[in-house]
Amino acid sequence: MITYKCGNSNAPPATGFEFEDDFSKRLGGWETKLGEGREARYVDGQFEISILEPDTVGWSRAFDKFGDFAVEVEVHKIAGPNVNAQGFAFRIQDSKNFYAFTVSSTGMYRIVKVVDGEWTNLVDWLSSPEVNQGTETNHLRVACRGSRLSFYANGAYLTDIEDTTFARGDIALWAQSYDDVPVTIRFDNLKLWLFD
Repeated sequence: MITYKCGNSNAPPATGFEFEDDFSKRLGGWETKLGEGREARYVDGQFEISILEPDTVGWSRAFDKFGDFAVEVEVHKIAGPNVNAQGFAFRIQDSKNFYAFTVSSTGMYRIVKVVDGEWTNLVDWLSSPEVNQGTETNHLRVACRGSRLSFYANGAYLTDIEDTTFARGDIALWAQSYDDVPVTIRFDNLKLWLFD
């Protein structure tokens, strides 16, 4: 069991609505038709996204809107290069307006904001001993309360961001390729809570 820490205290608990999806029964309604160069499927009790073309993002949305919430998921690469991105997009307005929190199989993480299709790194790729490498699983968590966005990997606090651009929106599972393809990412044991 992962226990999240923020400094010397526990991360703020989430309360209210709770949703869990272990991807074994297709409960979440995640998108499986992602467009050319991207494939998504339920397989072996997990959710899988494969990216077949270089410099391509594939995401699968939940088709719901959330404001203040915490979401966590287990994610790992099962095939392809270590230079990749895997994680969440959240507070999605549309394909050109959202935040994303991703890790790479090289042991790095990044936080981006996309506004009208323009990408801004809120945290540029940063190496962290808390991010597992290669095919090891990473347990990622994002907690959003108002403008405060908090990020965790494998039970460890990474950073906070203050940003008021998007107050609510959809969430999505995220996989991204760079120069080398294909890359295949699997997701498991997603949980989501709403803050009161």
